[in-house]
Amino acid sequence: MQSDLGIESSAGLKDMLAAHVAVDAPIAVDAASVQRVHTASLQVLAAWWQARSLHARETRWADIGEPLRTAARTLGLERTLAIADAPAHPTSPMERTP
Repeated sequence: MQSDLGIESSAGLKDMLAAHVAVDAPIAVDAASVQRVHTASLQVLAAWWQARSLHARETRWADIGEPLRTAARTLGLERTLAIADAPAHPTSPMERTP
């Protein structure tokens, strides 16, 4: 995902996700680079996630940054977006060491 999921990019996000809603193969979403999130983009992401879930299409987080995680938590979308199961994105070199 792109780093800026502001309101001005929500339509582009919708178009990008729409191309993948009917993909039967599992999809791993990499949102580690997301730095800015607007409610409109979270609504688009939640609708897409739910549509895939309704059709039993596996969707998971490959990585998720703190800005997206915090925004989803604030809006009560952690369960809808399966945020609790998402890997935490390390923010410092010390967190990356095994």
